[in-house]
Amino acid sequence: MLCDQCGEREASLYVRLMLDSSAVELNLCERCARERAASGLCFDLVVGELSQESADNSPLLFDPARYASVCPRCGLTAEELARGKLLGCADCYDAHAEALGVVLRLVQGVAPQGRRPQLAEVGARLAKLQAELNEAIAREEYGRAAALRDQINELRQTGNA
Repeated sequence: MLCDQCGEREASLYVRLMLDSSAVELNLCERCARERAASGLCFDLVVGELSQESADNSPLLFDPARYASVCPRCGLTAEELARGKLLGCADCYDAHAEALGVVLRLVQGVAPQGRRPQLAEVGARLAKLQAELNEAIAREEYGRAAALRDQINELRQTGNA
């Protein structure tokens, strides 16, 4: 059997994914499988095809009319999300926050806990830490300065105030 991606080499990897009653199969040669793995897109084609096949006949996770949200960045609608389509980008989390809360309660059995810090909170925390860092350096408290530097770096990476 030839590779589904390149159509040139013999397939050595066979993948079959199931979602409800829909199945998608993918046959890849070693080279194409390595390329997909290196780029982090191992099963993007399969998941995309599976989502398309099951989008119209899958049961709704929630009533999309109640959450008429649309992601401003990628255009994912509440209807698509209700049918099990994957989130399209990072902005989907904010655009569909209410509907995602419903889905999380269905899947996990509890409402999501906590909240994402607001950008202003993160900025204020960064400014405070930077001022403390400058003060520690001026006083030649290098151990404290290193700890503050690490906190600043972590905050910049995670965005958690």
